[in-house]
Formats: sequence, structure tokens, C-alpha cells
Amino acid sequence: MKLGDKPMLEWVVGAVLRSKVERVVVLVTPDPQDGAILDVCNKLGVDFFVGSANRDVLGDFYAVATTFGFDPVVRVTADCPLLSPLVINSVLNEYSMGCDYCSNIVTRTYPRGLDVEVLSYNALEKIQRNVVHDPNEPDYRKHVTLYVRANPGMFVIHSVALNLSKFRLTVDTQDDYDKLTAMFTLMSDEPSWVQAAELANKFPEFALLEMPGMQTPALGKVW
Repeated sequence: MKLGDKPMLEWVVGAVLRSKVERVVVLVTPDPQDGAILDVCNKLGVDFFVGSANRDVLGDFYAVATTFGFDPVVRVTADCPLLSPLVINSVLNEYSMGCDYCSNIVTRTYPRGLDVEVLSYNALEKIQRNVVHDPNEPDYRKHVTLYVRANPGMFVIHSVALNLSKFRLTVDTQDDYDKLTAMFTLMSDEPSWVQAAELANKFPEFALLEMPGMQTPALGKVW
């Protein structure tokens, strides 16, 4: 789906390309419909990796890191069209101070939709090794890094914080999409989360505010 004149994925990849990240890989599924995603990858000149048929996201993420020799690994998700290269660089800078895992979601202070995680290959390998498929704990393999935050004693964790957590800039629902579509028509040729936050403050109809119960719980926690 498009926001402004580009598919949402193109906004996300474009932000990563403008950051200090050295190489971008888009993880896709074997679903033939993902051909549209490959078209975006080819247009932007970035790599893609076809994951497993059973959609073991953790296993696929580990396979990407292993195949491309990534260390550290930067994880962002494709539903964040206002992702900022400045935020990515902030998390990378904090990671470089020495830790296994660094993100701006350990404590939710950034607007949802600006999520960035950086972890060492060793940490990712430990997660892959320790998390077996368990019907009672499916979230660990689906959400990749949830195991780190659920087991802080096993990892050195750093956090990047900013007090703008009330804003919701992700696209999980039709209402999210409709509001961001309208906002994109009012932003400059280079939309940013800063412009979106200003519009949300100025126009009540754009109040993309995080409300209790809007996000799917993971192991009983909203993150």
C-alpha cells in the first residue's frame, strides 16, 4: 500500500539507507504475493532473503545474519513508514558503547513506529539456540528479540529514551493508514516523524495517540 507517492516499504528502506547501516536485506516469505516486495527491493538496489515456509521469523532472521555475516544486526520492521535515520544512528551509537542489545523499546518512550533494535550476532545466536518451538511460548520465535527483554539477566542491555511515547506512527489498522495517508498529503517531499508529531499536535483529527489495548499483547505484555 502507498503512502504519498511510494509504497510504505520504500519509505522504510529509504530511511535505513540514509543511516549508518552498511547493508540492507529485506526478509520476505515464499508467498508469490511477495513479488511486489521484490520489485521494491530491485528498484532500490537492496538485497532480499526468502524465509521459511513455516514463517519461523527468528530462524529466518538468524539465517539472514549468518548468510550475510552481519555483526551487529540492526532490526527494523516494514510497518514503520516514518522511521528516522537519526533514530537508527542514535541506537547504533549507544550500542557502540558496549552491550549485547540496544533499542528504543526497552522502555516505551519513542512514538510507536520508530522502533529500532541492534544486537550482536552472539546474542542472536544465543536466542536461536535457547528458544525452541513451544506452543506455550510462540511469541519468542515470532518477535525475534522478545527473549532478550524477557531475560535481562542473560544479556547486557542498553536503552535509548525520548519522551514522545504518546504518538502512534505505525500502520497496524485501517484507521492508522487513513490518518497517515492524510498526513502524507500535508508533509514535505521528505516526510518525517517530526512533521507528523507537529501535525498531530496542531490538528485534533490527526491525533495518532497510543491508547490502551491498541497493540497486540505478547506474553501478557504490550510492547
